[in-house]
Amino acid sequence: MLLAPLLLPVTPTFDLPLVRAMTIDLSRFAPPARGTAQRTPESNASTPTVVASGLLAPSAQVNGSTHVNRTGLAAAVWLMGSVLCALWFALGWLRARRMSRYSLPADPRWQVELNDLCARLQIRRDVALRVVTTQTSPVVTGLVAPSILLPVQARAWDEERRRSVFLHELAHVQRGDCRVQALSQAACALYWFNPLMWITCARLRAERDRACDDRVLMSGLTPSTYAAHLLGIARDLKRGLRPSAALAMARPSELEGRLLAVLADGHARVTTRGARVAALGIVAVVTAASLGASATPAAVRSADRRLPVAAPPFRVPLDMPAPDARSTALAATAQASRVLLSSGDDEVREKAVLDLIAADQDAAIDPLRSALDDPSPDIREKAALGLALRSGSDVIPALLKALGDSDAQVREKAALGLATRRDDRATAALLAAADDPDAQVREKVAMALGTSGDARATAALTRMLADRDSQVREKAAAGLMLLGRGAGTDAEAETIRGGLRGLVTTLARIAR
Repeated sequence: MLLAPLLLPVTPTFDLPLVRAMTIDLSRFAPPARGTAQRTPESNASTPTVVASGLLAPSAQVNGSTHVNRTGLAAAVWLMGSVLCALWFALGWLRARRMSRYSLPADPRWQVELNDLCARLQIRRDVALRVVTTQTSPVVTGLVAPSILLPVQARAWDEERRRSVFLHELAHVQRGDCRVQALSQAACALYWFNPLMWITCARLRAERDRACDDRVLMSGLTPSTYAAHLLGIARDLKRGLRPSAALAMARPSELEGRLLAVLADGHARVTTRGARVAALGIVAVVTAASLGASATPAAVRSADRRLPVAAPPFRVPLDMPAPDARSTALAATAQASRVLLSSGDDEVREKAVLDLIAADQDAAIDPLRSALDDPSPDIREKAALGLALRSGSDVIPALLKALGDSDAQVREKAALGLATRRDDRATAALLAAADDPDAQVREKVAMALGTSGDARATAALTRMLADRDSQVREKAAAGLMLLGRGAGTDAEAETIRGGLRGLVTTLARIAR
């Protein structure tokens, strides 16, 4: 899930058909007077009819500013939730560090015993052993330098309980569970709105403790004895808020399931590498497939769909053909073109550009070209994005024009559009744009030059290896690799261009 935003731009896309409710404009069938159509002698008596009035559905057009406001509001809510979750987790790490800093040194004999177990388990890192003055569960904390914190009541433990605690906590250290905990918290902060993420992290925590319990039992300790130790440690716990960064050994909320797993007969307590590899492969394939999936609504013509009834009624034959989808798109394109030329409102013109992009018609290319001269940079950016979506070569002159725009966002979208195609006309303009003052533009230019297959791009990409922006340097290095592989360049460059087309499509969906 953490890699998903990074993999999305280069993941091949495919369409998933979605069923959308049929919308028919019945206004053109309305009777000329009094709202009721009479049957004529020439009408076919066998044709079934249905009573309906007005429009079947409200207009599908949505105000562009409202859509932008809702998108901005959703982004603000997501960002606020992510920041709050990140602060909560950061406070947990700070509290764990504070616990470790103000703890007391453990008995030197315990440290010798712990070091001996580390040698047996082939743990090469130094593990500190400390004692806290509060009644808490034994915990492991520390991303780089792990520490085991024992409660003050550990002074009364016998050697067997102390050894079982050491084995459990050292299993956490050996598995790198503190780093996994940090990654899971980062995923929760990023996807805080998804309850499945929180459920997954809770299951991860539970299975992590059970895996460490299995390590203890594999050392020879009987399940009943270890279960008694877990109960004894949980009984001495003082209820309170524990740091979310520390891995506690005995959480009361998870103790029942762990005890059942410890006392279960015939439970396999060894790692199953084959099963893990198979599960990881399945998850990787499903995740990659879901990243590339995009929804494509399909028209539905259902003869038995019921239409809402309202007065005054008029009759429409059920076998009346639905309006042609292409004709509807062409009409929407023409309307948006007229609005773009006549309106003096920036928001209205921006919505018209978005309607032209959504129409996906060749007739929208000329209005989008004219929109590149609009005084509003937002409108010019949307127009460049719409032209980048077109697959034909006739939009290249317009993209070259947008590459010289005064606004950096417009230049970035134009460079991204040029990166999705190979054309000799674009190389000279891209070479000039390699020194663009904006880092985002230079990054997209490096991507475009790397997929151009033009030998003239080598010198510019070599110069961009010293760029002050790390992303530009990374794309320049990848572009040089593509240019230097000879016959393999075309196939690899086409793969990258496919991922870039997916990125352009995603940006267009966000804009709409």
